[in-house]
Amino acid sequence: MIRTINVSKDEDYHSQVNNLEVPLSACNTTSMIMALKDLGIGFYRIEGFQEEDLLSALLLSNTAREEMRKLERYAYDREIPPNQVHSMLSLYTNRLVGRKVTRFVEKGDWSMLLDEIYSKRPVVVGTTLTDVGHIVEVVGLVDEDAIVTKIIIDDPYGDPRTGYKSNRGNNVELDAEYFRKVWLGHMHIFRPGAA
Repeated sequence: MIRTINVSKDEDYHSQVNNLEVPLSACNTTSMIMALKDLGIGFYRIEGFQEEDLLSALLLSNTAREEMRKLERYAYDREIPPNQVHSMLSLYTNRLVGRKVTRFVEKGDWSMLLDEIYSKRPVVVGTTLTDVGHIVEVVGLVDEDAIVTKIIIDDPYGDPRTGYKSNRGNNVELDAEYFRKVWLGHMHIFRPGAA
């Protein structure tokens, strides 16, 4: 029996390429915003400001840099921007929401990822889909007789199956074994009801 689970709300797919704030490196903030929307988690907005641009602007602020100096000294000393540091991404996503709804897991495993998807919660993950690293939202899977054959992603940069010639990355099905090779184990997990 073939079963598909997909938590993506197609009307809420976001492309990073139209972002005003660092569009070529906004896969992280764009994926986090898509996950919040797919889970129905409300967050602070400013009218006329694209949501992922707001999250990027907060992460690129002097306040975030100073906070990173205290919390993530290794990244600060290497001049890595806060929007590129996973723990800062989760911290500022939680602040945008006004409560803790996500946390970063540096070394997640396959069963943890699948548990989240089977529980109908998207996961934002780090991958090597691009040469410089890339963050996408895992929104679903396909299993055949309880064996996962496909992982479904919403990729804010486009469709990796086309070498990103297509900028439409909504509901992209990747072979599960291929995904396991490109996934770094990094994952942001979400708990919508967390206080």
